[in-house]
Amino acid sequence: MTVQTILEYLHTLAPAAMKYDWDNVGLNCGRMDKEVRTILVALDPFRNVIDEAIEIGADCIVTHHPLIFRNPLMAVNEDSEAGRCVLTLI
Repeated sequence: MTVQTILEYLHTLAPAAMKYDWDNVGLNCGRMDKEVRTILVALDPFRNVIDEAIEIGADCIVTHHPLIFRNPLMAVNEDSEAGRCVLTLI
């Protein structure tokens, strides 16, 4: 199974066409062709969730709230929580 397969399935449950204009749905960080064997599901993509995913060896994190919410994203660095999370993942 790949990230793309998971995303396509999630869109059958919650079609992207139903989102609000300000919603940021879809893949926020990663590769669509990444093989997935273990998924961690959470409400928010906070640092403790990312740490848990690393601890259990999860290949994918699916959250209700997006890692990146405001557009445009101006930087990915240690000055923001989203930046710190992305840096942990790469």
